[in-house]
Amino acid sequence: MTAVRILALAAFGATLAFSAPAAIAAVPAPQPPAPALHLPVPVERTLPNGLRVVVFPDARLPIVHMQLLVPAGSAAEAGDQPGVAALTVALLRQGTASRGAAELAAGFSRLGATFVTNCTRDYALVACGARAEVFERALELMSDPVLSPLFGGDDFAKARRTEARRAGVLHGSLADVVDARLAVDVFGTHPYAHDPAGDPRAMAAIERSTLQAFYRDRWRPDRSVLVIAGDVTAERAFAAAGEWFGRWDGRAAADRAKPAPRAVTGVRLFDVPDAGRAEVRVAVPGPGLSSPEHDAWALVTVAFENTRLPEGAHAWTEDGRDASVLVLSASPEPAQGAATAQAMVRALKAYAAAPPAGEALAALRRRVEQHYPLTLGTLGAFVSQWQALDFAGAPAGAIVDLGAREAAADLGAGMRMLASTPVVLVAGPAATLRAPLEAAGLGAVSLEVDTGPEPAAGAEAPAPVTPGMRVRGKAAVAAAVVAHGGAIALRAVKTLVIEGTITMRVNGQDLAGQFSAARQDPDCFSFATKMMKLESRQLCSGARGWVFLKTDSTRVVTLDSLGVRRLQASAASDLVHELRLARAAGADPIWRGTGMIANHKCDMVDYSTPYGRQR
Repeated sequence: MTAVRILALAAFGATLAFSAPAAIAAVPAPQPPAPALHLPVPVERTLPNGLRVVVFPDARLPIVHMQLLVPAGSAAEAGDQPGVAALTVALLRQGTASRGAAELAAGFSRLGATFVTNCTRDYALVACGARAEVFERALELMSDPVLSPLFGGDDFAKARRTEARRAGVLHGSLADVVDARLAVDVFGTHPYAHDPAGDPRAMAAIERSTLQAFYRDRWRPDRSVLVIAGDVTAERAFAAAGEWFGRWDGRAAADRAKPAPRAVTGVRLFDVPDAGRAEVRVAVPGPGLSSPEHDAWALVTVAFENTRLPEGAHAWTEDGRDASVLVLSASPEPAQGAATAQAMVRALKAYAAAPPAGEALAALRRRVEQHYPLTLGTLGAFVSQWQALDFAGAPAGAIVDLGAREAAADLGAGMRMLASTPVVLVAGPAATLRAPLEAAGLGAVSLEVDTGPEPAAGAEAPAPVTPGMRVRGKAAVAAAVVAHGGAIALRAVKTLVIEGTITMRVNGQDLAGQFSAARQDPDCFSFATKMMKLESRQLCSGARGWVFLKTDSTRVVTLDSLGVRRLQASAASDLVHELRLARAAGADPIWRGTGMIANHKCDMVDYSTPYGRQR
């Protein structure tokens, strides 16, 4: 429909141009100048304890966003303490000296406030959003876990085990494991190699005294920054900050020495023998936000991300203060893994050898400058961008002209950085991948062996597999297939549509919504939800995926390979496809005992799928 309309308009335009005077036809359409970017002006004050408080008064909406940055990210961990930063952040929510975990959560809920914690490589963040009229009460609640955490209270081991399990979920797929492993290959001995999500096994072994020492040394006010933005005056914000954060004391320990990031050379092959797909990553390290070269790097990475990438590949950039990285990602069949890696490297080299020029370069610069305001569309996004720049040492007003600076940067300097030797990491069955990778001309191939998926922290090791468990597993799957119509009937299903209602409880009230999931075999899937004015649709077609978000406007996001893999896994999670996968060749169903579901005794069987073992 859209294509027909475009063609019709083009034909109509051609008729007008043919009959109109040449002088009129030659006049280009006027291009109105982009309006100047106006952002809230910060007002700053340092409390007696050293805490910087920065206020951005903005009365357009009756809300206030509060965000505390503490220089206690994974880069602050000692080399033998991976995960301590993530565990510290996670356990802030587990109660304080005056409030238990449930009471803390209920307090935010009663105020209609949000409370979020996050650990990045550079720093930890604690954020709260609330209506302007409850600002002071929300800030008091937010300060409590920062100043008086109990880290799980009397049952620290249980709290630690819970958070380690959550970290294990974040490492639950091959793509997750590869992305975490990539940081080691890109950054080498620099502490950016530490995964900010935490290592599940290491987290499960962290002692409470280690956690308390990290909090004592890193969670101090003198190097922290509290930003308050929204419908609040500077004096009101400073008064509240002084009241609730003024008693925070101490001085942060000095940073450890950080060697320069040093990427590996050649190809790292991560052997995962039973993987149904390969995970391919090609990465180029770049300068960090603190470097004067970052503007040129940002320009060239935006340019590359918008080029025509190899089929199934996606690109994204991750920025840190000390370094950044451009990553190309794909999840091909193992037989295509080497060719995909080769195509990605060629795409990098080809683009670096033939950068945009003339009108194409001018269009790129306009796109970079015009897109920048979109990244600051919410108070939270604005504050996060400002804090990232501030942490990197940028002047207070850098956020206003960052887009213009990046748009005007030296493309040639960025291209020289892009042309450096990339890091290549491929995960999958080495028996299929190794020979083609060695013949691809990407460098020497070094082999690493998969040690298996991270076990859930604190969980008992599964019982050794016996022949009887395999026989009983196959029998259970066969019985389930027969009970649902038989293998022939299951294979005949080509289209599945599931619709229903969903209920979300917010501040004691139930909000009703709708959902629908539709799958068209072999590889098309859609999942849509509608709640009040918010509509969301996730679409997957083959190796490509998108998310559509609709409120007062519509936003389209292209998924990277990780997002596509997760959506593909969701598409295969209905009963029909679960049974197909369980009886497929190589599924190796294993009986794992019995359990209860809705008061019915059931056999528990796990089996191999392209997305890992499932139960």
